[in-house]
Amino acid sequence: MTLRVLFVEDQEDDMLLVISALEKEGFEIDPTRVETEKGMREALSNSLWDVVIADYSMPSFSGEEALKIYNEFKPDIPFFLVSGSVGEEIAVQMMRDGASDYIMKDNLTKIPQAVKRELNEFSTRRKKKEIEEELRKASIIISSTDVILWQWKPEKGRPVIYTSQNVRQFGYEPGDFTSEELKYEDVVYPEDRSLVFDQATENLK
Repeated sequence: MTLRVLFVEDQEDDMLLVISALEKEGFEIDPTRVETEKGMREALSNSLWDVVIADYSMPSFSGEEALKIYNEFKPDIPFFLVSGSVGEEIAVQMMRDGASDYIMKDNLTKIPQAVKRELNEFSTRRKKKEIEEELRKASIIISSTDVILWQWKPEKGRPVIYTSQNVRQFGYEPGDFTSEELKYEDVVYPEDRSLVFDQATENLK
């Protein structure tokens, strides 16, 4: 797996140690190193990254400042703090502020598993957002038509667990059905119920 990694690091040797730890676990690394606020802003503005790995202490920049810039851009990728000196209290606070994890420089063997874990979690969250956006779009489409979306349980009476909001155009409220005050079959023409539910049963099979 090739990772495009943005290193916020003033020491090239330290970056190479992290790369070595990742490569030992099968990652292929495409690295870029910056060590200033300007460099980081340009990198986040002009390129796409899989991971950001930042040192905590640098001569003209810091991990805390890097995290603030990361939060401004919200790139939806993991941010790791790597340090040889940061205290646990500071590290925990940075995780509260948005960092994915912190790794001590004397224990870089932890970083590959941390990266794998966070990449999986970010991928799951990204897919969830995509699904939510598709549902939002579908909801807009449905609400602009006279087609009602129903979800009901395949039980006696067909109890409803979801009704689209545009059911209001026919004089009902979605809660009329989800509260079981009304059931789906209550709005099906009586002479059609047998046909409708026989077809539904066949579809379920």
